[in-house]
Amino acid sequence: MDQGTIASNGVNGVPSNGTVRGRGIQGDFNLNNSQDGFLPSSYLIGFGISVLIVAICKTSGNRLNLIQIGLVYWMTGVALCGFSNHFQILTISRIKLYGSQYFIALHHRALQQAGKHMKWRKAFRILSLLMSPLFFLSLFIEGPRDVEICNEEGTCDQEPKNFKSQIKLNFVKISQDMKLICNKNFILNNLGLIVYTFVLGAYSFWGPKAGYILYHMNNADNIFGIMTLICGVLGTILGGFLLHHLGDSIKIAFKIQSFATYIGAFLCLGAFFTNSTVLFIGLFGIGEISLFVVQGVTYYNNIHCVPPQSKSTAMGISQLVIHTLGDVISFPLVGDIQDWTHNWKTTCVILTSAIFWSMGIFVSGDTRRTENTTSTENTRGELTSSSSSL
Repeated sequence: MDQGTIASNGVNGVPSNGTVRGRGIQGDFNLNNSQDGFLPSSYLIGFGISVLIVAICKTSGNRLNLIQIGLVYWMTGVALCGFSNHFQILTISRIKLYGSQYFIALHHRALQQAGKHMKWRKAFRILSLLMSPLFFLSLFIEGPRDVEICNEEGTCDQEPKNFKSQIKLNFVKISQDMKLICNKNFILNNLGLIVYTFVLGAYSFWGPKAGYILYHMNNADNIFGIMTLICGVLGTILGGFLLHHLGDSIKIAFKIQSFATYIGAFLCLGAFFTNSTVLFIGLFGIGEISLFVVQGVTYYNNIHCVPPQSKSTAMGISQLVIHTLGDVISFPLVGDIQDWTHNWKTTCVILTSAIFWSMGIFVSGDTRRTENTTSTENTRGELTSSSSSL
């Protein structure tokens, strides 16, 4: 919800120039596009911090308490955004928003209308109030109790209660998992996802503003929000469907990723060379469906490139890496390119061209060794896990 709020034209606004007074966040703080792009990036910096904190503390206390702390931090951060009078305070408040993940498409319509009729700060205050019932509900939920493991002699073993010992144990487990997941296919898959996230993340933030200026879309937030929602659902389902019917293997997954990226990149690139709004929406929509096909198979590769006992660590590391090196960088960088070109069409063409690198990386996947490993893991996963612990 937060990323949709910060990206909507009604909240984000436009900067001031010689003749037109600015509005929204850009107008109030007199931000250029590069500074404006750092606002969504600062949220993802906080997201990266939260991944590390949860990975270290997940066995050091009650997990329900971690969720409650995360909700409090999220509500506090959003509320501070609504009362920020300086750009630096707003940036720090957004880093504090790491208690929750985001969904970028469902609420563009409401926020666009809200931004027209009230100050942008009120949108953040309302967002904070909407989240508060979940926190109060969590106070009445009883967390899971510690489970003691007893052996045949009747003696029970418990994990060490010492906080430092648990933190040290978690670091050791993560270090062991890191050695297991650093194989060629896992690395190549995530390198491709970094470029993929770089481009799609920039689309999510800069798309409504580019559409508003290039094609004079007064309802650009609605159009891009609905397109992202529909194309995301259809593309993800189609990716899973293709993988299931063409063969559940890493080799097939890499081929689907490469082909879908190739088709999607060409369609999205061609969309920005059209002058018709309808043609742009059609080409860009089909291109987004093709790109979201990658989303349907990418996590299959991540969890099948690693041993069974390392799957959760692999997913956490993947999320941290692709966001830190992907859309965290792309938000301000695309804004900087726009400040340099002063032409949204040129900026969007440069951005879309970058996704061809993702296709090249997916093509480079060496699948033979990992496929053998995967089949062994599927048949002897339990044996692999126990032998690794020994």
